[in-house]
Amino acid sequence: MCLEFPAQTRYIIAFPLLCGHFMNCTHELCPEERIHIGDRSLTMVNAFLDEMSKEAKDIITTICDEQCMLSDKLLPKHCAPLIAQVVNKKRRDKKNKIVAEPGKPGMESYRKTREELTTMDKLHMALTELCYAINYSNTVNVWEHTFAPREYLTQHLESRFNKSLVKMVMFNPENNEIAKPSELLTSVRSFMSVLQSIENYVHLDITRVFNNVLLQQTQPQDSHGDKTVTCLYTNWYLEALLRRVSAGHITYSRNQKAFVTLSAEGQLPFSAEEFSDINELRALAELIGPYGMKYLNESLMWHIASQVTELKAGYFLLYSFNVEILKNN
Repeated sequence: MCLEFPAQTRYIIAFPLLCGHFMNCTHELCPEERIHIGDRSLTMVNAFLDEMSKEAKDIITTICDEQCMLSDKLLPKHCAPLIAQVVNKKRRDKKNKIVAEPGKPGMESYRKTREELTTMDKLHMALTELCYAINYSNTVNVWEHTFAPREYLTQHLESRFNKSLVKMVMFNPENNEIAKPSELLTSVRSFMSVLQSIENYVHLDITRVFNNVLLQQTQPQDSHGDKTVTCLYTNWYLEALLRRVSAGHITYSRNQKAFVTLSAEGQLPFSAEEFSDINELRALAELIGPYGMKYLNESLMWHIASQVTELKAGYFLLYSFNVEILKNN
């Protein structure tokens, strides 16, 4: 209940600390109560710390989503509507109705008064109060057990960051849609910048969180056996790009140093240039690291080698057939 009242949030650390005094209620005349009270105190302190960390994680996730959305507005692809609007504005007659201009990036920073609080302001205030409670005590000792409130928050942030990375890929297996590596890299950097700012509120080792999560994303599976960014992009380049190269819909251009689409516009669900040019591949390499690029390279080479083997088998079959025809004639 105290989490619903911002004025009381910074004092909720009192509940886990209070669990450390439960053992003072035991008495020598009732030794059978000691184990029951001890187990109950451990359960309660774990529940309190876990709930505090979950609330902080949810607030941080909301802030990260907002920052990722703001970063997305700054991408070059959003310049086209603004350019088209300027061109149409020059051509528009004075008699026509004035069309409202869309909001530009940075408009969220303008305020009429300092007293006006936005949703982000309230979230940062709530996060400050909650982190004060988590950072109040390094450890909580309960019945010869030691609990670290910051470790609870670290584990929740690590789990959330891991899931958010895979979610930001936006891979759709039905129509083979996936986020461009450069756009994903922009979102990941925004997410990481918010997590780095958490060190201003509570003493956490965010670098350890980054190392653990990003290293897992360079492998085909994470520690829970789920798909990673490396796995999703490898499958996409194999299933979506390489198959169309084999079918002749996509070819490599030496001038552009990238794969280009040969089919008419609209026939393919994506443009090969947007996923195979040098900028996108650099962004992909930065995302999945050397281990991920090695896995991608080995997977691509294996599929290409298997196709070459099939071609050789077809060639030898045709060669033997021609030899038999020559012998019979």
